[in-house]
Amino acid sequence: NCSFCHQSGQQKVMKTGRKIKDIDIEEFKLELRHSDINKPEMFKDCNIAVELYNNVLHQLLEKHAPLVEFHVTPGQSKWMNSACQSARTNRRKAERAHKRLQTAESREAFKNA
Repeated sequence: NCSFCHQSGQQKVMKTGRKIKDIDIEEFKLELRHSDINKPEMFKDCNIAVELYNNVLHQLLEKHAPLVEFHVTPGQSKWMNSACQSARTNRRKAERAHKRLQTAESREAFKNA
């Protein structure tokens, strides 16, 4: 009996991320156009330009997609189901058989599993 992390009983983990899909692209573009990035007089040298670019983009990202915290159960996946687990088990079983037997038939069984 194998024990994978997607099984129940796992503790939830706190993660942080951004909801990038929720950004209003048109408003983001508008604010980007009106930012200091589009003012050539601000670019005195390459280092200042890079710092300005990073700062402006970071500020816009914080405004439009702030960091949010959410709980995740480790291994909680929508795609892992009993059929997937069964296919995974069968493929690993065929792989072990092929390593042990080293025959053309075991190789085919492993490739087709």
